[in-house]
Amino acid sequence: MVEQISRIVSGNVKPACMGVSRTSSLDVMKCFAAFCVVWIHFGSGWLSPITRCAVPIFFVITGYYYPMMVEKGNLWRHIRKLLVMVLCASALYGVVELQHQIRHDTLVEWITNNIRFKHIVSMVVFDNDMFGFHLWYFYAVLYDLVIFYFADKWKLTKWLRYAALFLLFLFLVANFTPWYHSSRNFLFMGLPCMMIGRCIREGKDQAFSFLSKQNFLWIYTFVSLLMIVGEMWLLSCMHSEMDDKGIRNMFVFTLPLLLPYFYWALRHPGFGEGSLCASIGRKYSAYIYIFHVFAARLLAHVLERDASLLSKAIYPFIVFGFSLCMAWLFTQIMRWYKELF
Repeated sequence: MVEQISRIVSGNVKPACMGVSRTSSLDVMKCFAAFCVVWIHFGSGWLSPITRCAVPIFFVITGYYYPMMVEKGNLWRHIRKLLVMVLCASALYGVVELQHQIRHDTLVEWITNNIRFKHIVSMVVFDNDMFGFHLWYFYAVLYDLVIFYFADKWKLTKWLRYAALFLLFLFLVANFTPWYHSSRNFLFMGLPCMMIGRCIREGKDQAFSFLSKQNFLWIYTFVSLLMIVGEMWLLSCMHSEMDDKGIRNMFVFTLPLLLPYFYWALRHPGFGEGSLCASIGRKYSAYIYIFHVFAARLLAHVLERDASLLSKAIYPFIVFGFSLCMAWLFTQIMRWYKELF
């Protein structure tokens, strides 16, 4: 068994899940990642070593499915779908933001401060959204998919792998500088993570062959978790006046912690098949990501989330459930619309 897993990880044999369009275990991971995103924004920070795996999980899974999208000729359709999705989401948050500014009689001031050439350039170059701070992820995926396509077309994929490795190194170094916020984008975070997923799919992941050793795997995972906790403590000591308890969008040891679970999911492709978690991950995870900030704003008028530590532990579950309901309702409306027209 261990020998077979080693051959799978080294790229000599592809696991069964590589021949199918969907993998239930990865859908379960997407459900987990969607909940972690909600926790990042509305929960307490003590779970950051685990929850900060959320966005890297989405990136790695997207990179893993990229070759399949190319093989089936669905790449540009997927890109168009993402573009429409993020533009509609931005319009939703734009309406909410403008309504807020009008209600507080600060619309003119807001326009003066935000509608500037440098802000527009920053939005385009660094995949920021003017209205939804969390929507940067969708722009990053769009940019990276286009980069992958043209790198393949111009036969630069090999060099892109080296560039992704270098960009990942720069991202991790930036984590220890006061400018770490500027490295959260398609170039320094998205491209390396998506390239890792793609390399795993294409069998070019020999560097991770040590993950086939089960006895070593749990020790490695535990040590990675301890290293993230130590990293958070070190960062909080270095820049305590500039950030919140050393928390980063992704830590140096986030990917080492994520990879064992990703490989486990590939070795157990049927895990969670037919379950609620797999269904949520497959159908609603992207919409939960989009709606959860909007859902939290609606709930803020009813719930007091900062009343106690207990509320911070419960509130993310409430936001997640409400976001899931909104996601389900939205998909139903879209299905009815397609049936009518």
